[in-house]
Amino acid sequence: MAKEDKFSNGEITVHWKPDICARSGECVKGSPEVFKPEEKPWVKIGAASTDAIKETVDKCPSGALSYTFDAAERSLTESDWGVRITTTKNGPYLIAGRIEIEDSNGNITVCENKTTALCRCGASSTKPFCDGSHKNVKFFG
Repeated sequence: MAKEDKFSNGEITVHWKPDICARSGECVKGSPEVFKPEEKPWVKIGAASTDAIKETVDKCPSGALSYTFDAAERSLTESDWGVRITTTKNGPYLIAGRIEIEDSNGNITVCENKTTALCRCGASSTKPFCDGSHKNVKFFG
C-alpha cells in the first residue's frame, strides 16, 4: 500500500500521497501559510480556513493532495463529482473528479481525489500516474 500522510483540523482532513506528488509547488503557491515543505510537519492545517484549504487542494495537478470532510453535515454536491479531463502543456493529463482506473491486469484503482494526473510522456515510473518525469523528456510536445 502506498504511503499516505493525513492532516486534520476537525473539519477537513488533507491526504498527501508523496509517491505520486509531482512537486509542482501549486499547494505552496496557493496557501504558503499552510503548505511549508521546509518544515516538519509540512502541512500547517490550522493556518487557514477549511474552504481556503479545499480550494488549494482542488488545484493539485498530480492528485497527491486530496481531502475528506470530517463533519458529517458537510457533503459533496453532484457538481463536485463531475469528471473533467485537461491536457496540460508539456505535462500530464489532469482528470478532475471521481474515477476508476483499470490496468492491463484487471486491477482497479479508485481515485477519489479532486484531480488525478496521468502520464502522457511514457517516462513515469508510477504509470499510469504522473511522477513529474516529463520535465526530463526532450521529445514531449
